Order: sequence, then structure tokens, then C-alpha cells
Amino acid sequence: MPKKIFVSCFEPSGDAMGAYLLQALRTEFGEDTRIVGIAGPQMRDAGIEEWGRIEDLNIMGIIPVLKAAPKLLKLIKDLAARIDALEPDYIITIDAPDFHVRLVEKMQKHQCPRAQLVSPSVWAWRPKRVLRFAKAFDEMFCIFPFEAKCYADTSLRAIYVGHPSVKMAWDDTINEAKFRQRFPEPQNILLLPGSRPSELQRLRDDFLAIKKRLDHQEVAWLVPTLEQHRVQLEGWFNDGENVHIITDKAWRFAAMRYGNAALCCMGTVELELTLRNCPHIALYRFKPIDNLLRRLFRFSIAHGSLSNILAGREVIPEYLQGAIDHDLMAAQIQQLLDSKSLLHQQQAAAMQEIQGLLQCSDGDFAVAITRHIKKAFQG
Repeated sequence: MPKKIFVSCFEPSGDAMGAYLLQALRTEFGEDTRIVGIAGPQMRDAGIEEWGRIEDLNIMGIIPVLKAAPKLLKLIKDLAARIDALEPDYIITIDAPDFHVRLVEKMQKHQCPRAQLVSPSVWAWRPKRVLRFAKAFDEMFCIFPFEAKCYADTSLRAIYVGHPSVKMAWDDTINEAKFRQRFPEPQNILLLPGSRPSELQRLRDDFLAIKKRLDHQEVAWLVPTLEQHRVQLEGWFNDGENVHIITDKAWRFAAMRYGNAALCCMGTVELELTLRNCPHIALYRFKPIDNLLRRLFRFSIAHGSLSNILAGREVIPEYLQGAIDHDLMAAQIQQLLDSKSLLHQQQAAAMQEIQGLLQCSDGDFAVAITRHIKKAFQG
């Protein structure tokens, strides 16, 4: 009897993880495995039976989430009933913890192993969430080595499977010679302003102000992004500027590997630059309401960038809200372009350190997860 597996993601980073995981699941359990769930374009390309699209659900910020609450709650109710009727052999939800814990809690009829891939940031804020997740899920697949200990006092099996970006960072298919042939300029600077339209709008002025301070450089400006953001980003730049918007997945990753320096939005892409040894600095601005709520909650972390959180110190210059300094940031990017500068060399050593911290025994997060699922099937 072919296995039935429900897989759900909520945003582009989860879609990338899910697509890679789908390939591993079919390799392990056979091409006739029925995999259904909420998906994005990458999971659809990987052959999932789509029950919903992340393009209709990817909502960011307190106010938009509140406005969409009735729609999301109805979706959760309908989806839970549909999962109960399917009677899957395994459920795995990816990131979006607030949405997925409610979905799993809503299921009433069918009981099967349930796992969450990507722990909520209980190590940063709202630590009591571990209790709720321990009731809803059987396993927590952690992508950072320090996360598993957060669940030590619960019944939840927390397993470090390695960060998905570690494997993906070394699956690049475009070599340096091919990359340099397409972008022959002596140096290039990457602009990575986020994966959500609201982030692009909010960070536009900062990115363009820093770029303007560096326009005297003889460089190519590379903008790796998703195809749905092309038109919005094309509106940022004037005709004649040496700017290349890159939407092809393989070329996006190649740009991050062979980039001389990068300015990025805080988030997963910052860590992806570290894993590809691309020197960079990071910034972020919250919406006013989100920034107010951020100040009201007590955070237990000293840094915003994932690389700095892992290192336990600031190894990647990071700027948040009022601390964003266009002149200083442009000067630091200038230093990173020089491989002999102290900042460049310090960052290079730190990136190697962080890559070592993220290694796991299985070497591949998807392999680690499928092995655990196989054990669950075997009882």
C-alpha cells in the first residue's frame, strides 16, 4: 500500500525546503507515494498534489494577519477536516509555526505521527510555546544545533537535522568560469532586499541610498530575486545602470557564491550568503506597528542576523531601524570588496566557523528526516 504524506509550507523559504524534501521522500518510499499539501511553485514542480497555494497565504505583519484571520481560521478548519478524511501515514509541516500548530490541533479524528520542520524561535522569545508544540507534535526537526535543548523537559522528540541551506549551498550547478563569462566585470555587488513585496517597499530607500554611495565603483550590480518581484525591482533602477535582475534559481545561487560583496535583508538569505562565503552586511526595518510590538515583548537574543546568533557575537555587521547608517554601510561594503582588508579576512574566518557549526552527522537534512519517518513507519 503506497504511503500517504501531508506536507505544508507557508512561504518561499519553506517551499524550497519542501521541494527538496519531496524528492527525498519519493526516493525513500517510492514514486507512488501520495504527497499532498499546501505548496509553492517549487513544491508544485516537485510533484505535490496541491491542496492550497502559498501565494494566497503568505501574509506578513500584525495588521495584515489580523485582517486575514477569519479567512485563515476557516482554511485551518476545512484543511483539518480534509486531512482527517485522507488518513495520512505522516504529517510534516514546515515553518509558519503559529499557522501549523493550530492546524494540527484542529485535527480530531485521525492520529498519525506529526512533525514540525523548523522550530519556532522559542530561544528568542515566548519560550512557553514549547509546551503547546509538545502537545500538538510528536517530533520537532530543528535546523540549528542549539534548538533541541529547548524541548529537553517535554515529551516532544527534538532532533537536529542540519540546516537545509547547508546542503543547498553546495548543490550549485554553475561554475565560476560560466559565471564570469556572463558577468565579466572585475567585481560585483549583490542587492538582496527580501522575499516579500512589503519588505521590498520598506527597504527600497535604504538599498538605493547605499547603492548611490557606491556607484563610483566599476562593478556590476546583481539582484537575485524571485520572478514575481521582477517588475517591482525593475522600477528601482534607471535605464543604463549596470544592474542585472536574476530570477533563475541556479543563477541566483551562483551570484551568491561568486559575489564579491552583498547588502542583504536580515533573514534566511543572510545565512545563505555565509554558507556560500560571500562577504556581506545586513539590515532590516520593521513596520511601525510591528516595531512597537517588538519593543513590548522581551527578546532573549543580542543579534538579529542568523550568522551572528550562531556565532554568539557580531561577525556580520548588522543594522536595525534607527541604527541604519548609509555612509558607514557603504564604507564597509567598500572594505569587503578588498580581499586584503581586515574586515574581509575576519568575515571569511567567521563564515568558515559558522559552516562548521551547522554540520550534522547525516550531512543532508532531507536524508535525516526521511530516516526518522521510516522508523516511524516501522513502528
